[in-house]
Amino acid sequence: MWEGGKGNLKKLHLVSWGKIQKPYSEGGLQIRNVHNQNLAMGSKLLWHLVSGKLSWSKEVLWKKYFAGQRLRCLNTSPTLKKGSPIYLMCLKALDHFRSKLYWIPGNGKKIRLWEDSILGEEPLGQSQDFQNIKLWI
Repeated sequence: MWEGGKGNLKKLHLVSWGKIQKPYSEGGLQIRNVHNQNLAMGSKLLWHLVSGKLSWSKEVLWKKYFAGQRLRCLNTSPTLKKGSPIYLMCLKALDHFRSKLYWIPGNGKKIRLWEDSILGEEPLGQSQDFQNIKLWI
């Protein structure tokens, strides 16, 4: 894929990165985009942190790096900028993950009507249509 150069000198690229990423059937090497893979892995770790049963590994991550209740710990930004490699992967995926996260109404006990995004819509507290109603409640 590279040619020329001695030691640490720059080498000539013989094949473009786009061609290397193509599937085998199209003549590529089927190498995945590393940034997207890390984003997916970090998002998966964040999802496991806030969903399902609480395990010791989830509790360690939650208590050490995030604040608040476990189900809502991703609402506030973490204060630490350094940490374990797993935490750093989660930190890189946090903004992307937060933008896709919303509640599906069940029995209504865990949802905060004015603060939570419900079914992908903006929270009612941020909607201009409901500003006057909130004052009456």
